Amino acid sequence: MKRVFFLLIGILILCVACQDDFVEPENAPSTKSAKYEKTKTFELRGHVSSIPDFNGPIVSCLPEGSDLALAETGWISGQANILGKLVQEKSTYHGVQCGMEMTNGVPTVFITADVELVRNNGDKIILVSHMVLDPLTNEISGYNEYTDGTGRFEGITGECDILNGVLDPATGIASWDEVGEITLILKE
Repeated sequence: MKRVFFLLIGILILCVACQDDFVEPENAPSTKSAKYEKTKTFELRGHVSSIPDFNGPIVSCLPEGSDLALAETGWISGQANILGKLVQEKSTYHGVQCGMEMTNGVPTVFITADVELVRNNGDKIILVSHMVLDPLTNEISGYNEYTDGTGRFEGITGECDILNGVLDPATGIASWDEVGEITLILKE
């Protein structure tokens, strides 16, 4: 009987020693109330256009005297497999920053814009667009960095490359394909 009693005490001591959360430090954050979020990464493919608002403010590209100016605001239209169809009247870009560099006599224009895309159901997708324009060929490249959203797209992250981009100098409309990945927080 003594052996069984000591064996039970030994098992009890072993069980208590193996518990990693038996004694919690005073300043340690509690993990018991932390929310576990499930995420899923999706491949994004789509075709997008930006339509400048020439009635709004105009931004001159730096350096001064480069004689290149862009509309500071405008609209975005298009569709992507995960994002769906965009509502052009509500999907906008703004805050354009523009800079031009000359390399061996060849100009390259760097454009940054904050973008808010709106879907038919009202969900929003927020991103920062980083474009590179070759003003000699009107070709556009770069990437879009997805940073947040609402509804299904709350907490969205990801990056998409801008491919096959072309600027129509007569209208100022730029069109391109997007290919990349976005990560969504899955809702329960």
